[in-house]
Amino acid sequence: MRCPAPIPFDGMKFPLTLAHPLRNVFADVVSTPLPSHLAALMTRLSADRDDHLEEPSDGATTKTSGRIDR
Repeated sequence: MRCPAPIPFDGMKFPLTLAHPLRNVFADVVSTPLPSHLAALMTRLSADRDDHLEEPSDGATTKTSGRIDR
């Protein structure tokens, strides 16, 4: 049995061979609607973020920490 002929590897063309299938998979993922429990969670998170971003009414500024206390 003969060994197959070596196929030259072109490092520039390889990513291009993956681009179209990856683009199709990404389009499928982003067009799929979220399950209802995840949509509800995203709505709650968005509302919480909006509450934290509002300026205080007395003109004072607050600085929020990006650190999570555990």
